[in-house]
Amino acid sequence: IYESKLDQSDAAFVILQAAFREDYSNDSTARELERLASSTGKWTELLTEYTTMVRSIPDPKVAADLWVKIGGWYGDELGHLDYAIQSVQQALGLAPDHSAALQKLASFFRRANRWQELASVLSRHAEVEEDSDKKIETLLALAELWESQLGDERNAILAYQQAIVTDG
Repeated sequence: IYESKLDQSDAAFVILQAAFREDYSNDSTARELERLASSTGKWTELLTEYTTMVRSIPDPKVAADLWVKIGGWYGDELGHLDYAIQSVQQALGLAPDHSAALQKLASFFRRANRWQELASVLSRHAEVEEDSDKKIETLLALAELWESQLGDERNAILAYQQAIVTDG
């Protein structure tokens, strides 16, 4: 009502923040908060709200999911790769095998041209990924990285071989 009938997006954002505090796991509320943060330029307020909330979540998996979301906003919406990386590393501190966190961290390291760290993350992701297609995709990305960015043919061949065995 605040947004559509009264043309008060700021008030709508405040109401959604209150709803988020009541139930941080509601995806609909999260999507609406993201949309309003984007249209009103209130990313700082949204990130402050989420960062405060995530520290009080007792379930490590739920908290890790939220840290990944925070990292995505920092990296994808605001272009703050350092904060994005720190946020996703928080997620991995809570859930070391968190596939989405590993994917997001790999994306940020790639954008930052941090090749050695990217190789480490891709290797870790390939170890824990349960979906064989995603595992193969990760191994091929790792092989490409070893070959093209790091100039390490031996490790590239090993990654390609792992991809073939996984595809087996």
